[in-house]
Amino acid sequence: MRHSYAFLVFLSLLIPASVTWADVVYMKNGDRISGKVVRMSGKKLILRTSYAGEIDIQWTEVQAFSTEKPVRLYLKESEMTRGVVKTKESGEQVLIVEGAAAGTPFDLASVDYINPPKHVSGEGFTWSGNVNVGFENERGNTDKDEYHLDGELRVRGKGVRYRLYGEFERETSNNRTTKSKWKGIGEYNRDLRGKWYVFTNLFTEGDRKKDLDIRATLSAGPGYRIFDGEDLNLSVEAGPGVTVERWDSDDREDDEYPVARFGVNYDQYVYRRLVQLFHRQNTLWNLETTSDYVFTSQTGVNFDLTKHVRSTLRFDYEYDNEAPRDRKKKDSKVLATVGYKW
Repeated sequence: MRHSYAFLVFLSLLIPASVTWADVVYMKNGDRISGKVVRMSGKKLILRTSYAGEIDIQWTEVQAFSTEKPVRLYLKESEMTRGVVKTKESGEQVLIVEGAAAGTPFDLASVDYINPPKHVSGEGFTWSGNVNVGFENERGNTDKDEYHLDGELRVRGKGVRYRLYGEFERETSNNRTTKSKWKGIGEYNRDLRGKWYVFTNLFTEGDRKKDLDIRATLSAGPGYRIFDGEDLNLSVEAGPGVTVERWDSDDREDDEYPVARFGVNYDQYVYRRLVQLFHRQNTLWNLETTSDYVFTSQTGVNFDLTKHVRSTLRFDYEYDNEAPRDRKKKDSKVLATVGYKW
């Protein structure tokens, strides 16, 4: 790490003197980096420089920093404050609010965010999402086309989260539809104390190949976020619900029954913010016929090629313990897509 910062310091010496970067970050190893403080969250300080663009700095390696213009600080167990940050000769950090004659001391360890997103400050909502497409074309003894489309929208407010997910797959072989499959998920979460939250989830799917017109499950219950950050997220949730099934098969009758739902959501950046692992799973257990359960999962890796372009390689697995007799219980596939994220 010391060599990386030394290299950045060396680059800063090559910048013409006419270029002024007023914010300064003082590192524990003695380095001094000039730029513009963009934000700090997830224990990483984002600094915009003229010679390397935006760089990530581990917050635990920062000794002190100063800004020319006001920034917003979100301190532990305190309201958000806004002001100019200065470092005294003694090394003490002070925040000078507008109109104040003297600064208010604070400790770097007490800072949770610098310029926090809207869902943290309570000033509005933070929107993010992605759309991915995949396509396979085969010509020769068999004329085969396969299409895949999925998309996700995530909205966060102060203490609340919304998620919408949709997926559609279609396969044609010799001008005949051989597969038509879709899935839709809607979820609402509200934070409780600490890492606990409550959720409401609507999970729907249909699969023409399995003669499943629709399976819709509405569930609610508690959830727990083991990790909750920009680089690592892991949550588990469980609760009761009701499932409605409609089949296009003489082997299965339409049904409605109570269920217990179990869900796991995981994602983690393992190489900077370029490579991300993820795993999502959903289990529906029929409480009337306890041998009847459905397990689905998506496991894979995202490659962020640019700020907005992402490629994905994922493995999907599904196990339906009460599938129709002429259908296999297990279903799996490997899927590669490319998409746009924001």
